[in-house]
Amino acid sequence: MPDLKGIQLISRRVQLNYKPMLTQVLQLYDNNNRLGEAPSDPDKIYSYEGKKYGQPKFRIKTNPATELRPASDAFSFEKDEKTGVITLRCVIEVYRDEPDVIPLKIKNPGISLEFDAAGKKITRQLTITQSPAINAVNLLQDLHAQTAVTWEEIQGLFTHLREPGNTAAFQFTATAELWWEELIKTGGTAPFRLLTVLETSSLLAKPVTTVKPFSGLVARVRDHRGTVIRPTIKPRPTVRPTPGPADENPKFKPAQKLDIKSIIVRSYTKDDTLIFGPFAEQLNVKDLSWQVVNIPKAGENYTISYQPTYQADVFNFLPQVFRIKAKEQSGEPRISISMNAGADEKPENYKINIALTLIPYYNALAKKDLYRELNRITKGVTRFCELRLGGYKSARFELRSAYAGENAVFTGKMPASIDVIDPVNGFVLNVECTLESFDYFRREISEGDGIIIGDIVFELVSGKGDTPQTSLQRIPVELNIGKLAGIPVAIKPDTENVDDVIDIKGFTIYNENSFPVSIKGIDVTLLSQIEETVYEAEYDPDLQAAWPLDLPDNATQQVLLVGQQTEEEEASFWTQVVCEPYGVSIKKEADEILERIIDYATGDPQLWKLEISCPLFEKWGQLDDATITPFKQVSHLIVEIKNEKGATFSVKLDQQKPVATLEMSRSISEILKTQQLTGRKYQYRIGTNYIIQSAHWTEWSDPESTASDYLTVIPHALSQP
Repeated sequence: MPDLKGIQLISRRVQLNYKPMLTQVLQLYDNNNRLGEAPSDPDKIYSYEGKKYGQPKFRIKTNPATELRPASDAFSFEKDEKTGVITLRCVIEVYRDEPDVIPLKIKNPGISLEFDAAGKKITRQLTITQSPAINAVNLLQDLHAQTAVTWEEIQGLFTHLREPGNTAAFQFTATAELWWEELIKTGGTAPFRLLTVLETSSLLAKPVTTVKPFSGLVARVRDHRGTVIRPTIKPRPTVRPTPGPADENPKFKPAQKLDIKSIIVRSYTKDDTLIFGPFAEQLNVKDLSWQVVNIPKAGENYTISYQPTYQADVFNFLPQVFRIKAKEQSGEPRISISMNAGADEKPENYKINIALTLIPYYNALAKKDLYRELNRITKGVTRFCELRLGGYKSARFELRSAYAGENAVFTGKMPASIDVIDPVNGFVLNVECTLESFDYFRREISEGDGIIIGDIVFELVSGKGDTPQTSLQRIPVELNIGKLAGIPVAIKPDTENVDDVIDIKGFTIYNENSFPVSIKGIDVTLLSQIEETVYEAEYDPDLQAAWPLDLPDNATQQVLLVGQQTEEEEASFWTQVVCEPYGVSIKKEADEILERIIDYATGDPQLWKLEISCPLFEKWGQLDDATITPFKQVSHLIVEIKNEKGATFSVKLDQQKPVATLEMSRSISEILKTQQLTGRKYQYRIGTNYIIQSAHWTEWSDPESTASDYLTVIPHALSQP
């Protein structure tokens, strides 16, 4: 049974440290609140200069309902599948209930969490990342809070929840400092009006979950209306009173601090699966439904298969194809070849065994299609997500009919099915060929679009109805040495600091491999994100690059984000760049790649005996004088044989030993490259040694038949030129 929790797909995400930049932004708005009286009553509304203010309140933010999920609190358990670290995350909203009351600004917020786990009291102080101000009258900002817990601490909580009717209660305590200044009233001062933060801020344009990117974080790149490169923070208007006839500079009493506190209590049952996330399966909940979407692409139907999980913005996602894995050291396909002789060593009984390692390949453009699809059906709630391979009951390999049975397109053998495979780490497909079918096989996987040899059949589990349902989804297995999976390239952002704002100019691609690569393209997504919350995403930023891009080994290439933004357009700022290269391949010809694979083929060498004879020496006593007279000064012959690798062997022939046998061998690579067992390639030359004269050597020659095991040689007569 596979691990249904799945494994996170690795995206080449470039993340900058946005926290210092957030601090810069918040400092623009950390001046004290100015009121006409102390805001000591948490429920009272304070009017000042025509606006309404009140002590801020705290609540857990609500994730709105979508087609895929019900509404839920922004509080969840998360687990890193690689490290095993468990994190509790929540988003606390600073707000006022009244739609026309502005929450007073706060400083130094703190959040603690307390809950009971089967009699064990767990208390944690949460770390907080503050969002900038939200451009909505009664919403101030979000507080992203988190803490780590261990499984031993929370295990009893889930044991308790399994019992019918049991609940789990969590208590959040939010604290903050509220600093305020009181105006010193002087005679003759005309009324004046202070500009508020919310009036001068152009940060988050929409309330709650449909906010736009906040400014002052990272480089502004592009929004849906146009493009920009260079961000600038719009200067905050100076807070100046309207001067009166007697006093143009109003004065305020020294700032005073008011400590505020709020307690939030929430109770959840095992049906609140989005709260318990990766641990929901321990509560015997049903799996969510798989979705299969066909997207037209240039006249073709493009399929993406995904399943929501019980973690916010985490989806199971099937690969688009399985491909041959690339070797990390060379970028060449992970293919091994061995050859075995039959019992009688007849050529037709030799078998060539090929092992291909196949792994899932996730098309970057398919991921982008998923982001757009989720954004569309959730009406902007889900803009980006984490993708994993999971949610399946089983996965098996099935051979396509064209390559199975007696009517197969080549006379090889491979398993009609493999019932248990590991679709995360890949599997090995073994192919058995003859010499004849090997030639067909190597040609098919190196030319054109390769071959689709079979399918990985996923048995998907969905929770529709009273009982779980299963469906089958087929993912093709492609054999093509020009399209491999797993060739690495590194990507790093290019930034510059302008006016204390970090601008993303673009990114640099690093080919850190010891071999050249070609990149068909790079798909880029820009994110405005704090902790786990994505406030905005840009799916189609413009790039200054010509594709495909060829990079020599250990070379780099800069790619710029390009475009311009008009003054009327609002700036967009981003905290992350997600870069997904696609179509990465090794820059070598197919024949060259195959020859290197064949060079590493294993197996016992083919041994054969070459009989070398001199008929003149064999029949010397039977020949007449006229025949042997030209050769009477011949002492002996030296016959040299040079094999396919250039190695040289020799034998000596004379009247006492007119025949000699030379044992030869051919490597597996030599056989596979020639596609013949009997067509043995070698060259020979003859050295005729005389009694009183120096030896005579012929040029290197090819035998009349390389398939023969016999070679006949004749000495060079003295009378010959």
